[in-house]
Amino acid sequence: LLQLNGIQRAQVEAVAPTLLQELRKQPGIVDAARVSLGIASGNNSTTDVNLPGGKPVTLGIYGVDTHAFDTLGMRVIAGRNFSEAIALDDSTTPNPPDLNAERALVARGTNIILSESAVARLGFASPAAALGKQIQAPMVSNEAGLVMATIVGVVSDVRYRSARDPVQPILYYYVTGGAFNQMMVRFSGDPQAARATVERVWKRSVPNVPLSARYVEDIVHDLYNIDEKSAQL
Repeated sequence: LLQLNGIQRAQVEAVAPTLLQELRKQPGIVDAARVSLGIASGNNSTTDVNLPGGKPVTLGIYGVDTHAFDTLGMRVIAGRNFSEAIALDDSTTPNPPDLNAERALVARGTNIILSESAVARLGFASPAAALGKQIQAPMVSNEAGLVMATIVGVVSDVRYRSARDPVQPILYYYVTGGAFNQMMVRFSGDPQAARATVERVWKRSVPNVPLSARYVEDIVHDLYNIDEKSAQL
């Protein structure tokens, strides 16, 4: 798994859908996706959500595309993945913000996917029990209001941070752009060949933006080294 940073630049954002399509066509590339939370990326976005009639519950909240869970190797435990064919799955609003578009999302509602630990934190008896339930989430500006979000899927937890940090319960929402910080590329076979393939496609798509990529295995190795050194102090 490769993690690419710097994708929020305007030049990359403009060609990202085509770049992803090209990457997925390459030999040795299994899948590719954009996410707003990468491995050890330093990003920490939280919000308080409400079950109707319940008290606020704090969850992480991050945008993903429809390929994110497969690319990260996450399991859909209950329900389904996001789909580009289902309009209610799409929580995209303009960036910079547009109040009318935000109010339209509030009026329409949206679909979300929870992590397994988020299901537990919200008090559902099981992942299956959460499906179809609705929560109110501040996914847009306060002026626009709370979005009524329907749970359509539950996915396995991922440890995005150090082993010293507890696994964060997460609300995932699907967007088509504007919220992404990393691109993830899953490959099979030789890691160096995969990186060379990614670099070739990247340079063809955004020649003026240097590729910033690391193997997730190396990122995790560095995390555990830091933990080990901290434990020895």
